[in-house]
Amino acid sequence: MQERSVLVIGAGMIGAASALRLQAAGRRVVLVDPGPSERAASFGNAGHIAVEQVEPLASWPTVRGAPGRMFAVGGPLDFRLSDVGAWGPWARRYLAACNRDRFSNGTEALRELVTPAVRAWRDLLQVADAPELLREDGHVALWFESGEAAASQAYWARADTGCVMTRPLSDDELGPYRMALRGRPPVAGLRFTGTARLTSPQKVRQALLSAFEARGGQRITGEAVAVSPQCEVQLASGERLAADQVLIAAGARSARLMQGIGATV
Repeated sequence: MQERSVLVIGAGMIGAASALRLQAAGRRVVLVDPGPSERAASFGNAGHIAVEQVEPLASWPTVRGAPGRMFAVGGPLDFRLSDVGAWGPWARRYLAACNRDRFSNGTEALRELVTPAVRAWRDLLQVADAPELLREDGHVALWFESGEAAASQAYWARADTGCVMTRPLSDDELGPYRMALRGRPPVAGLRFTGTARLTSPQKVRQALLSAFEARGGQRITGEAVAVSPQCEVQLASGERLAADQVLIAAGARSARLMQGIGATV
């Protein structure tokens, strides 16, 4: 049987990983890389493989906790009234997604997606000959105020963490963290077992791309501007590419490309 060709649009972490995995599965792959590297989502990413996060962010506990996460009180959440036309429709969809049944269905879907993630990364980095870039040593969460610690530990005690186990840190285990953070020592901590991390997302991405090219993969530098239902991709330069299948992994730019095939995201 003739091998099928695939065009992968986007050379960030997802695009690079997909291209190498498809290639290893016997596909003839062309990777369209918009460049430069700093535009890729892996630039500055923490590299945490969050297999403990099987519960969707759309939930009523998240909504109830929103006031404490507002930017005005030091949190990351901000809604400007002048932009209500942009975030208002999204907020309605978000609140609808907090429905108990949708939350339950989302949890089960996420569990199936994230549970194999650590093993998948282990296998992929073996293909890329860079297994040392994955550390499977879990992680620690620390809290610096007693009230916040009690509330957060109670949350994790009742949260669904999939295949990940948690336990409180003892005073002896907290000792090194208190020494390192003497200016503001933590009052409590939680050890997560079963999670992993990529030591350097950019190095991982580069290892995936290098392995892809070393195996004969073709990498084209160019900006994809349109995709047709016939699996034709037009680049900003005017060049047209064609394949049996197209995988769109262009991050925030994916929505515009998917419009060409009638998909709205």
